[in-house]
Amino acid sequence: MAVMFLMFTTLRAIVAWNVGYNDVPVGDTFYLGNYKDPETKRLLRCTLEERRGENVLKYLKFFILPLIIGVGLWAFLTSDDYKYLNAEERYMAFVARQEINYLTKGENFSLYSAFRSDEKEVELGYLQTDIDGDQIFEKIIFTFFEPDPDEDGYYTNIYAPDGERIVITGTLWKTFVNDLTGDGIRELIVETITGHVSVTNIFAYQGGSLKKIPIYDETGVEPQTLLDTMLVTSLEISFEDLDGDGIKEIIMPIRNYGDELVELIYYYRWNGQGFMLYDKKI
Repeated sequence: MAVMFLMFTTLRAIVAWNVGYNDVPVGDTFYLGNYKDPETKRLLRCTLEERRGENVLKYLKFFILPLIIGVGLWAFLTSDDYKYLNAEERYMAFVARQEINYLTKGENFSLYSAFRSDEKEVELGYLQTDIDGDQIFEKIIFTFFEPDPDEDGYYTNIYAPDGERIVITGTLWKTFVNDLTGDGIRELIVETITGHVSVTNIFAYQGGSLKKIPIYDETGVEPQTLLDTMLVTSLEISFEDLDGDGIKEIIMPIRNYGDELVELIYYYRWNGQGFMLYDKKI
């Protein structure tokens, strides 16, 4: 009886081995204790462990392979080779997305290199911002311009988005955009220095071009002046909404030198066409 049981057990082990380990169960229901013969148990254990090991590797490959790929990409992207790969293109793409809505001498541009240059025209900087609210940046370029080095004449060239060049007197001091008229479209304010005074010009943006906004006296006339604008002062011009109507007024203090120092403040208000002088106070 014992001989027959041993032969039967051995036969089961041989059959299991011959059919291949794919048919050897790997679940919890497979219990080696059912097999009394040590050799049979050893053979089945080897087959079982091999089968389970391959199953583990099969599932691990779904985690190991992405991990290897991820580590490889990380090593490449943080390497010096990648840092300099298409560096110019990546820099230009970054610049194209960067907003610049003001230029101020000594802060984000300098005239030093322009004065030392042998070139008649030297780029100082540019504004890159959404002027008209269309979610697209407009770019306005400013350059230092010295048409004749033998004469004392410095100018600022303004290049509008459509390529038009506008020439104004003086070297650039600061420029920025601000919605002065309350229509949602920002105006370009440019302040230049000539001699001991600052000159302020204001431009409206219209479909890629810049149109100079006139400055009127109290009679509604745009006077002809040496510097092509009434907004000339040795002090600082400011823009504020004084009456709460959503439209900013221009506040320009002026220092007059005579028998005594007199400071006047001129107030200009938007009239639909330009800014008109409406009040002045000591």
